[in-house]
Amino acid sequence: MTKTIAFANQKGGVGKTTTTVNIARAAITDHGLKVLVVDADPQGNATKVLAPKHQGPLDCSLATVLDKSNSSPMSDAIRVSEWANLDVVPAGSDDLADAAQSLVTMKAGRESRLKKAIADISDRYDLILIDCPPSLDQLPINAFTAADAIVVVAELGQ
Repeated sequence: MTKTIAFANQKGGVGKTTTTVNIARAAITDHGLKVLVVDADPQGNATKVLAPKHQGPLDCSLATVLDKSNSSPMSDAIRVSEWANLDVVPAGSDDLADAAQSLVTMKAGRESRLKKAIADISDRYDLILIDCPPSLDQLPINAFTAADAIVVVAELGQ
């Protein structure tokens, strides 16, 4: 059974992306799992690390999966990463920020768009990790709704 985990914190710079990427790599190397990382942060740092050829605006990305007017299936947005058994759904850069804004004006069900998209492809993966942006807008709300668990990443004080 696929497990979906969201990595979140409203504050930036606490290591959400680093934690997501390191857990993904450990899952494939130490445990032989098939992993999908969903880059739900418009900054796209998880995409930059895991699938650098798929940065910026794209014809198909998480932005197009979530966008109410230009919705595409999650399966079309999945890209192969630099590591075997690790796939990525690229953020889509500023297009993802625009898609998040479009979710604000949607009616009922806007918080479940990512959950529905993941349901269509979850049988392909052992583990799905969602890298959230440093906010509490529609992107992390969608991630929380889609996730089985949420890890709140915090920076330790000195």
